[in-house]
Amino acid sequence: MASATSYPMPDFGPSPAPAALSSNEIEAIRKAEQDAAWQRVAETYPSVVRPPDSFDSYLTDQAASDERERCYRANDVPVETATNKAGDQVALGASPITPAQAVSAFSCESRFRTQPSAPPTRDQLGYLYDYLTRFLAPCYTANGFDNPPPPSREDFVKRWPDQDWYPSFGDAPMGTDHEEAVMTACPGPP
Repeated sequence: MASATSYPMPDFGPSPAPAALSSNEIEAIRKAEQDAAWQRVAETYPSVVRPPDSFDSYLTDQAASDERERCYRANDVPVETATNKAGDQVALGASPITPAQAVSAFSCESRFRTQPSAPPTRDQLGYLYDYLTRFLAPCYTANGFDNPPPPSREDFVKRWPDQDWYPSFGDAPMGTDHEEAVMTACPGPP
């Protein structure tokens, strides 16, 4: 089993609370996300007709993923999954190749959703920046994975989510024992 170098975790204090959303704001975000998803389908398949809104209620992450997978398979939508070394599914996605599959995938994703959340606040983004620059990137470096220098804290916050910097394993092959050990020693943001 591969090992990894531990790096001391600074005391960041409590994570800033997210912004609260009203039910009207949540619904507006859901509809905007659904419209954007349909736009991607329509750009690929201009002749398809948008189905009626099939949304019912919000589900937990796991329940939404499970229901989407069942829905994809019931509608013959090709499914791609990724698992970790323990065999746990860590990613699920539809890979439609026909217009009918694309519409079915859209319907499955529209129906089985998690609740939208507010965009991160400036305080949350500053906390994330501190975590990434004071712990995650140095921990990766201590384990042989160099990253380019980060932007300033202000630029990171101002340009989110297009800040063009986030600590990573670079070009290292994914899924290696060393990478798994580093992920354990250097956990991502809370």
